[in-house]
Formats: sequence, structure tokens, C-alpha cells
Amino acid sequence: MGRTGTTPAGSSNRSRYKNAFINGGFDFWQRGTNFVQPNAYTADRWLNAQASNLTSLGWAFSGTQVAAAANELPPTSTGGGNTYFYRTFINAVGTTPAASDYQGLFQKIENVNSFSGKTITISFLAKSSIANQKINVSPLQAFGTGGSTTATFTGKQLTLTSSWARYSATLSVPSVAGKTIGADSLLQIGLIVCEGATDAAGYGNTAITPSGTGTIDIAQVMVNEGDFAAPFSTHGDDMAQERIACQRYTQVIFNQIVTMGVYVGGSLGSGNIEFPVTMRKTPSAIGISLLDRNNFGTATYNSIELATYGAGLRVNINNPQNTYGSMFFSATFDAEL
Repeated sequence: MGRTGTTPAGSSNRSRYKNAFINGGFDFWQRGTNFVQPNAYTADRWLNAQASNLTSLGWAFSGTQVAAAANELPPTSTGGGNTYFYRTFINAVGTTPAASDYQGLFQKIENVNSFSGKTITISFLAKSSIANQKINVSPLQAFGTGGSTTATFTGKQLTLTSSWARYSATLSVPSVAGKTIGADSLLQIGLIVCEGATDAAGYGNTAITPSGTGTIDIAQVMVNEGDFAAPFSTHGDDMAQERIACQRYTQVIFNQIVTMGVYVGGSLGSGNIEFPVTMRKTPSAIGISLLDRNNFGTATYNSIELATYGAGLRVNINNPQNTYGSMFFSATFDAEL
């Protein structure tokens, strides 16, 4: 494991040693707290990804938020990181994973230039009820639309115990000099808990086949520049900034009141919503719901018009019953990488 301890003497620049992961402490869960579907975002910024073949082989995985007991997790310098942790349930009744199979938790750091040519250390607290359970720290660089071919690089395999302990992996990030970089480029770090031999070998690791059914708990995930594991901190300087950083990628609006007005000869109505945080790009929207609040009666949803650059949206409705009124609007907006 890499060195652990405080920021090196003489260095007061927290921006260099702060956490490059957003929501590394699992403090924000806008999408919910229990997840069974593979290949979906769970806690803010954390993607639960799986090769589809694992399900057909009989494996089952799920993720959930767990509230930490008092003093179960250590305090942090910026607040956060000790209220919740992420639990993966594994139902290990399947056959041996195929060579290219994997299951894990991933975060994508915006811009493949991040840490280019530098040494980084990933650290986290973890424990598992499964004997000899391992985690493969698995990094890759993706060069974006029209960019160079995605490239994995050497990670590290770690073996967990049944009690909380901090683990770390120090990695050398390849330089992106000479590469073609397109839109939505990224540096991805995966914490993989089940993996076939071929997929693991791409990161310099060996296969992982969980030995039984049980849980894997992960907390306070940190990535910082250097060959040492810096003490856990949030990405933002405080929890308010951490929330803002999360909302740049995801915003969940629930029953927000939208003041509506009528136009186009009274057949359509509309109202505007401004996002509290401008999103990374124009987002996609799912789970759209519109309910009458005042004076619009049986008006129905027509469409939304998303503002360029993710600043907000216009909600359009059919058959408004009055000239002015208001509606309750709900939706999830996604601008993830």
C-alpha cells in the first residue's frame, strides 16, 4: 500500500492534495438509496457498472446506502464522509465469471488531462463479510468523442478483512502528450469486486471470484496527487460546495412549483425553471411528472425545452384551464460523463 499520513511538511496547498473524487464520502444520494439495476448511477457521481454476462451466469449484485453508527467512521477535516457508506451485496451463486466480466463501482473524473504524467494515490476505508474478498483498483483514460483510443493502465489488487481498514494504491498516470482529445474526455477509476481474467489483466491485476454470498462496505474514497494517501477530505472546501459539485452532473427536482402562463391562442402554457447550479452540459431528463397546483385543472404535460449549457428549462403544457396558474414539476436531470 502507498504511504499514509498528513500532507507533506511545507505544503499548505490543499488544492493539490484535496480529493479529486466528488462525493467520495457518499454524503449525497439524489437518485435514491437502494439500487438493484446494473449499469446505473447510484450515490452522486458513482456508477455501478457490470458486464451483462454476470447476470446470465446467476450472479446478483445490489448497492445501498448504510448509515454509519456513532464513531464508526473517523471524522474528517472538511466535514462529511462519516455519515454514510456504500454497501454492495453479492449473491455468489453463479458460475465462474467469464474472462471479460466485471462488477464494480466507478467514478469518472472530468478531463483526461487530469493528473497526466503524474503519480496519484487512491485510498479508501473498506471491509467485507466475504472471506478473502479482493478489490481491483482499475484505472483508464478515455479521450472523448473523436479522440484517441481509450487506454487502461496498471492498477492494484487489494485484499480486504472483516473490519474497517484503510487501503491505498499508488498509480502512475500515463502522459496524454501526443494524444487527440475530444469532448467528454475523462480519467476513470474503478473499484472492482468481481472480475474475469482478461478484464483484470488489462489493468495488470488478476481475476476476482468472490468466495461466497455477503457484503462489501466502502467509505471515504480519496484520490490525490502524490505517492502517499492524504487524509480524507471532500472535493469541496465544505459540504455546501460538495453539493454544488454534485449538482453540476445531476439534479433531481421534486414537486417544484412552476408558475405557468398561457400562449399560442390559449392552447399551450409554459413556465420556466432555473437550475440552482448550472450543469456541465445540456442534460437529459427522465421521470418527468407534472401535477396541477393552482388553476390549471386538467392541463397535461407537453414537452420541456432545455436551455443551452444546462442553465435551466421551460416546461410546456397542453390545454391550460386558465390564463395563469402553477404546477408541481418533478424530473431527474443527468449531465454525467
